[in-house]
Amino acid sequence: MRSKKVLSLVGLSLLLAALLFVPALGAEGPDSREVARLLSDARTASVLVSRAAAEMDRYPFAGLNWATHSLKLEELKELVNTLSSTLNQLERRRSEAAPEQRVAIDRLIRAHNGVARNVEATIRHLLDNRQDIEAEVRSCAEYKDFLRDNFGLAEELEGQGRRI
Repeated sequence: MRSKKVLSLVGLSLLLAALLFVPALGAEGPDSREVARLLSDARTASVLVSRAAAEMDRYPFAGLNWATHSLKLEELKELVNTLSSTLNQLERRRSEAAPEQRVAIDRLIRAHNGVARNVEATIRHLLDNRQDIEAEVRSCAEYKDFLRDNFGLAEELEGQGRRI
């Protein structure tokens, strides 16, 4: 699990470094205005996902019970699904997008997919290990790793959104 964290951090660092060289992503014509609006919506959604993941990352130390974790994971999943919907709309309008907007769409989709996979894995882990986690959330290292990975991936997603 530790090597997964290191790889996530290295990937995040490389991705953020690459983003420093991307020009501002403004709309270039009437067709790309709708794409710009959707990108703005995606940016907002990515911030919400990141905040929810950051909040959950602190949960093991707050002494919250299993049911609270489950409810918050469902809320995080819904935020990710909302972002999925926006990204699907962006994908359908891809041909209208300026080249820079296409780059942003691709990067957001990649970052989103990482978050979505990890949130699903976290939910599965919580359900499969309910008794262990319910007994003592604070000491369940693997669950903490899932939460930490969600936070790291969501930060990457937010970073992508902020670059728009």
